[in-house]
Amino acid sequence: MAVGPTPTFASGVTGTGMSAFTAFLKENYEQDLNEEILTEGDTLIAKLIGPDGRQKMMTSGQRKYFAWRTQFPNGVGSRREGATLPFPYSVAGINPVVPSKDYYGTVQFTGKVERATKDEAGAFVRSVTQTVKDLRRRIKEDVNRKIIVGRYDILGEVSNDPADTALTVQSAATRSSSAPWRFGTKFLRHNTELAACAAPPNDNTTSWPARSLARTGDQGSFRVADTGVTFSLTTTAVTLAAAPAAADIGATTDLLIGIDTRPISGGDAVTMVSDDVYASFSGLMEIVDDGNLYRSLYSINRTVGGTSALNALRLANAGTLRPISEALIQTANDRVYDEGPSLEIDCMITGKPQRYRLAQIMTATRQFMSTDGKNIVRGMGFGKNLSYTGGGEELPILAPRDFPPRMLMGIRKPSYWWLYESTPGFLEFDGNVRRFVSMRDQTVMHWHMDGNMYCDAPNANFVIEDLDGDLTDYTL
Repeated sequence: MAVGPTPTFASGVTGTGMSAFTAFLKENYEQDLNEEILTEGDTLIAKLIGPDGRQKMMTSGQRKYFAWRTQFPNGVGSRREGATLPFPYSVAGINPVVPSKDYYGTVQFTGKVERATKDEAGAFVRSVTQTVKDLRRRIKEDVNRKIIVGRYDILGEVSNDPADTALTVQSAATRSSSAPWRFGTKFLRHNTELAACAAPPNDNTTSWPARSLARTGDQGSFRVADTGVTFSLTTTAVTLAAAPAAADIGATTDLLIGIDTRPISGGDAVTMVSDDVYASFSGLMEIVDDGNLYRSLYSINRTVGGTSALNALRLANAGTLRPISEALIQTANDRVYDEGPSLEIDCMITGKPQRYRLAQIMTATRQFMSTDGKNIVRGMGFGKNLSYTGGGEELPILAPRDFPPRMLMGIRKPSYWWLYESTPGFLEFDGNVRRFVSMRDQTVMHWHMDGNMYCDAPNANFVIEDLDGDLTDYTL
């Protein structure tokens, strides 16, 4: 059978065919997108590993193994003349395993759109430019959320058992250490594909609840409609694209999870201790924890003896909200230093409501000050933030847009690393980033990033939970 000529298209880029387009895309967009996510942008990854990416580490293989000492040889002490010298008793350790996770961003173009712009110079390129910008924004939002929430990839808590497309979620106004997964609709987006989990996965059992394993197919069985949600901590109404099956979502306290959050195989026999069975990255709510939310970290059960190095200092109040205060913050700072590895934290992270409560008490104490000389912080995302000067150290207080309310974390940034196998970028096939879709008048582009967040000193971090504060009143 005769083979036809290689397909070409009118890209508006100087050159011929897909190879010219690939060169144009990589030169103008790929590097900026990669830097925006990992080193120079306002994502949590960039903030934690440093603006120059100094805490990135390329690894080989799908897992990175580490060795931590948990017990040291106590062969020290004073002795009288002629006495037996101190005996170096055996050491003990643990071996954290950090698996690499894969993350993708996909965009597509139809032949009709491409042909409609071929007669206007640069029209298709402008379309591509806007599409890549939209992709970058969505990747930043999603990666930020994952680096906050952790590998369970929980998006919210269900409030009703929907018989149709009307889904209700729990408002973040009722979030506490006793109900940690209540985020309102903050993490939901149009067309988000969802699955459901019958109960919190970290309920001191060894496997995920059955509902998250009982579905058929590889994809989530329901999704948010394309105009079905308003993003807010206190909004609770969600419209689904279609009514979910009765077996796919249950009564209240079900959790909404990403479609690939479920264990990859083995049903209820899959242990939750192994990080390999989860598709999403490790994140702050997982790392800065003591086993309350995430029973394991880096494939080690952190609730058994000899694993204290995996546990951050957690100050909760049994679900009862209390005001944020200088005494509470200073207590956490002192305890994490004295009870942990004697390493100083160098920043704090909290949500917007708690940052405003700090701004309110700033005029009453010199422990809080503004880094730009003013009483209130400007800008979205991180922007310019307050700083805390207790204990003689100035600690920036970051307030990421998607950080959950009711808690504040103390972070030692030098303990965080981004481990990766390959440089992020658009996937190429035979030198081309655009691929024709089989039996479709369409082409697609896939952006790929692999890696995982690793913390080499979780016990040098702290979290204060059950902090009060109105989630909608930002009045000083």
